[in-house]
Amino acid sequence: MVPPRWGRPGILLAMTDSRRARPRRGSVVLLLALLLAVNLPLVHSSWQRRQVERTGTDVVAEVTADAERGGRYLLSYRLPDGGPSGTAQVDEETHDAAVERGTVTVRVLPDDPAVHVVEGEVRGATIWVITLLADLLLVAAALLSWRYGGRRRPRLVLRATTDVAHSRPGAVLEPEPGGVHLVRGEVVEVAPGSLVLEVGDREVLVELDGHANPVGHQATAEVRGRLVG
Repeated sequence: MVPPRWGRPGILLAMTDSRRARPRRGSVVLLLALLLAVNLPLVHSSWQRRQVERTGTDVVAEVTADAERGGRYLLSYRLPDGGPSGTAQVDEETHDAAVERGTVTVRVLPDDPAVHVVEGEVRGATIWVITLLADLLLVAAALLSWRYGGRRRPRLVLRATTDVAHSRPGAVLEPEPGGVHLVRGEVVEVAPGSLVLEVGDREVLVELDGHANPVGHQATAEVRGRLVG
């Protein structure tokens, strides 16, 4: 795009010279939805564990295998009455006692044996670390988007003295005799009684003041008028 010619120095800038736009409501909703999706597995798991601890029933499960790996003690087990099997990391004392007895106590939800907690179970911090990192990345991305993606360019305001007309591509803002300016640029917004032109690295809000605008969105338009502050 051709750089604009700004005319004489000292033009009064910006009816709206906002350096930073507030995040749009849709962006906030999207961020909250992503945070919910990331944290939901951890929240659901914690809620299930709490339900088991509060309302669960203790059963005796058969130990089917055991292992020690790098200081981690593992027990494989099978719940009674055809219940599900699983593997859990437990503390050393629970591991040794379960291996000796051949059984381990498991607390289960009465109506859903698949939700259960093994006696002496050790919960790893991996899921917490992953969830926290994901949360931090989402928040950092949102802040960067707000900081660098939400900038608004300084805006000039022009009150039209002629109808808007179609024009050849280009970006022009230059003074003419009689205190008016010629503005040419791409139409980026159209509203009743006004439009916004992209002129180089700025936007020009054109107040039609009763003049006609036959030019649509993304077309190139030109108009003459007076700059206002």
